[in-house]
Amino acid sequence: MRRFSVGTLSFLLLFLAEIATYVAVIDEWGWGTALGIGVGSLALGFLVLSRLGQDMGRVFSNAGGNIVQLSFGGLFSGGLSIAGAILLILPGFLTDFLGLLLVVASFGLKFLPDRFSPASSPIRETGSGVTDLRPEEWSSNRNTTPQ
Repeated sequence: MRRFSVGTLSFLLLFLAEIATYVAVIDEWGWGTALGIGVGSLALGFLVLSRLGQDMGRVFSNAGGNIVQLSFGGLFSGGLSIAGAILLILPGFLTDFLGLLLVVASFGLKFLPDRFSPASSPIRETGSGVTDLRPEEWSSNRNTTPQ
């Protein structure tokens, strides 16, 4: 008897759950509605990815060759949006539902106050783009001020 890994069994269970969901949706709402939901989620996934690409292009083109510092909150929100968009593009109602939850959660993160996001270390601006540290500044503690 052949043994399957946990990943293979999880994928098989997800596949069977997707088929069962398809059957239930088609039985309840019909082929046209099921097809419309599938095409709509596909379009929404590509729209979200396109919007993220345009936003990132705008950020880097406005930088003018300078270093771009992205916040943790922005990266986390963008990561949720990318994962959600990929799940929306994949066929299946369960993946569409999870993808929609991730996309909505990523937009909801933008409305949280700054005190809930981790603080990033400030960057000291220099003309050359290089920061030289004195030996007393060589420390991993970000909360102390240099002397």
